Amino acid sequence: MEVDTSFKLTPASCTPTTLAYCCDYGINRVQFSNINHPSADAIEGYVDFSCDQRALVELNSNYALRVFTGSNNPQDTRAWIDYNDNGIFEQNEKVMEKLNTFDPVSIVQIPSNAITNKALRLRISSDEVGNNNSSCDNLNRGQVEDYSIYIATCPEPMNANVGAISNTSVQLSWDQGSNEPSWNIMYGPQGFGVLSGTGSTT
Repeated sequence: MEVDTSFKLTPASCTPTTLAYCCDYGINRVQFSNINHPSADAIEGYVDFSCDQRALVELNSNYALRVFTGSNNPQDTRAWIDYNDNGIFEQNEKVMEKLNTFDPVSIVQIPSNAITNKALRLRISSDEVGNNNSSCDNLNRGQVEDYSIYIATCPEPMNANVGAISNTSVQLSWDQGSNEPSWNIMYGPQGFGVLSGTGSTT
């Protein structure tokens, strides 16, 4: 049996806690690539959504990271992506730093030297103004949420559908996963395995 470990995340070196939640501080929703995830605010403290909330991205591409915060007070919001997959959020991995504001947005460019074809951790921290949090600092009233990203070098097509089938043909349709110019299509009787060999272009 072969086990796919590409979606297994490297554990983070720390898990910050919320010291004294108050006043609607924290994160209410995160949008990044295909992620659009609502959550409770900092009353939950640290939350790890990385297993089921994964952003699919590509090298050298730009994506908007939107963090919706509580509406009562502006917050300081920061985010990091563990591009080198060492479990540590380093200074050059910071992708957002928006201070004293509501619902911040940053444009994140995925660097060409990031590790690909493996899940990487995205950490978002939002706290009261003036609490100069690093990725590992405990938060006064806010919270940290973790997500994940997956940088695919060969994005899979989406929404594949099988249309009309005859004795000699089958109609297939799908949406491009990105800007890929061609695809390999494998077919066979029900239950067939993945084949290897030389493909052909038609």
